[in-house]
Amino acid sequence: MTAPSVSVVLCTYNGAGRILGAISSVLAQEMADLELIVIDDASSDGVFEVVGSVSDPRLKAIRLPSNEGVYQARNHALSLAQGAYIAFIDDDDAWAPDKLTRQLELFAARPDVGLVHSGAIDVMPDGRRLKRLPPKWSDDYKANLVADGIITSSVIVPRSVFESVGQFDATMRSFADWDMWLRIAAKYPIAAVNLPLVIATQHEGSIQHGAADSLAYHRGRVLAKHWQETTRLGLATQVLAFHHYFVAKKLLTAGRRREARALSTKSFGLRRDLRTLALVVLTFLPESRREQTWTTLANVRRALRV
Repeated sequence: MTAPSVSVVLCTYNGAGRILGAISSVLAQEMADLELIVIDDASSDGVFEVVGSVSDPRLKAIRLPSNEGVYQARNHALSLAQGAYIAFIDDDDAWAPDKLTRQLELFAARPDVGLVHSGAIDVMPDGRRLKRLPPKWSDDYKANLVADGIITSSVIVPRSVFESVGQFDATMRSFADWDMWLRIAAKYPIAAVNLPLVIATQHEGSIQHGAADSLAYHRGRVLAKHWQETTRLGLATQVLAFHHYFVAKKLLTAGRRREARALSTKSFGLRRDLRTLALVVLTFLPESRREQTWTTLANVRRALRV
């Protein structure tokens, strides 16, 4: 049996109510020479049976006996993948029909590239659809050490690259995708198709009180893993400033205003920019006034750039 050109990895946990859209968008790709590997991470909602209702020989479904987390589930899929390229999609996202076609065309034009990503249409909780193109800096290794500009559901990577850099760090509960893209970008050029080829579902911004601590911890682990390169490139202050800013936003969303104020102030002390100053201001406001104020401040920032 001939190996497919692309192996698509779709990992799910209790995604019975949302997964069919992702599956359908993969199987409807213009570039039909693919396999779709669905890993059910020991769900309890019958998603494995939902996947089994799809009749297509390109679909392969595996149910894990115990919940191992998305990164270990992806590693299982990597060990099964037969394609020359490996792509990823989350169970609540979908692809434009020409996604793989356009990305493979870019690989053909630039065979040295180790990762291709794209933009997305973000579907907001209130139904709005917002176009998000790849940031201009998203293909720059140094910029990605500061902040992740890559949408996981848009990523496609040559299988040979994974053979070189290894698997996802399954000891992490979040940000292991960012860690992986950094490991790839350290060894290979990365590139983007400057089109919204993914439909990405965005969820409510609320976050549990303790979840901010977990996000800060795992994001900090990524920084620690790449800290030697960060300091070598002279990026330590910039990286720490953005990390404090990122965590402060999560703390504010969790209702932890004083902690958010302290951390955003610390970030502003490291790097004085309007975005961080705006966040400091928000920590003094009640929740009912934050969204409007943030929008106003964002508009001011954009106007000052003109």
